[in-house]
Amino acid sequence: MNPFTVLGVPFNAKKDEVTAAFRQLAKKCHPDLNPGDPEAGERFRTLNEAYRTLIEEIDAPHQRDRRPPLKRSAAPTVVTIRRNVFLTVHEAITGCKKRVEGISGPCSCCSGSGRVSAPGPVECTACFGTGVRHSRQSGFINLKVECGDCKGSGKVTWFKCHECGGFGNVHMDSCDVDIPPGTRSGEQLVIPGGADDRRENVVGDVEITVVVKDRKFRIAGNDIETAVTVDIWDAVLGTTADVSLPSGEVCRLVIPPETPHGGRFRIKGRGLHYTEEKGDLVVTLKTRNLKLSDPGVRQAMEALRDASIASSRKTDDL
Repeated sequence: MNPFTVLGVPFNAKKDEVTAAFRQLAKKCHPDLNPGDPEAGERFRTLNEAYRTLIEEIDAPHQRDRRPPLKRSAAPTVVTIRRNVFLTVHEAITGCKKRVEGISGPCSCCSGSGRVSAPGPVECTACFGTGVRHSRQSGFINLKVECGDCKGSGKVTWFKCHECGGFGNVHMDSCDVDIPPGTRSGEQLVIPGGADDRRENVVGDVEITVVVKDRKFRIAGNDIETAVTVDIWDAVLGTTADVSLPSGEVCRLVIPPETPHGGRFRIKGRGLHYTEEKGDLVVTLKTRNLKLSDPGVRQAMEALRDASIASSRKTDDL
């Protein structure tokens, strides 16, 4: 832990500056003020430890000139998290936002930048104001590597965000993901850094696989397939039926007489519209099953059978 980074103060900060920074951050991190945040207690303990460390150094002048050592952190574990996102046909066509569980989202404190503005130029805590991150010897030449945070100036106008530790994101239980229009089932979207978790020293991406699953509609190429159900006498005599589109609109379908169960109709231009060639709406006709227990249905079916037999005999006699 670097106490200067935790408190967001420069190396040469005075005691009153350290105290002011601690009090400001303590108001945000105190567990009593964040009852719904399970991590507030841990952040508050880290803040107290950093404050105590700096105050002890300031009160011991002979230790003040000794710069805090840079602790080499262990290499993070690289992972890939895979999640499925289920869409309706309408959501796949128009695009939408979907909440995905268990991935990282941008830090609300720094808006994902990992930095918060300082009131003015302060000493860079990465190089302690030297402008040099580290030096290395190459033969007889001493090479100095410029600090990437301050670009060699030794000064910066920002602090690392105390909420996310400079990562720019925080681990959440869920995060909203933008699904672009025209997404097909089986397509994959990659969320860079979506698996980052600084608490567990884990970094990585989230791979989202889109699954288009709809009870009423199905995408087939550029066409949208659906079904409409009518009574058997309407299929025989002919009728009209309202067919719903994925957008919620309704179009009128004319069903000609003697249309069989399973008959298909194609409505031009009402399929997928984001492709070069517009698709069609393909409607399959289904007929409702009759129940003989319903009053009058058995007699009507028997009369229909007798009429059909009589008609067939007349045709055979001709």
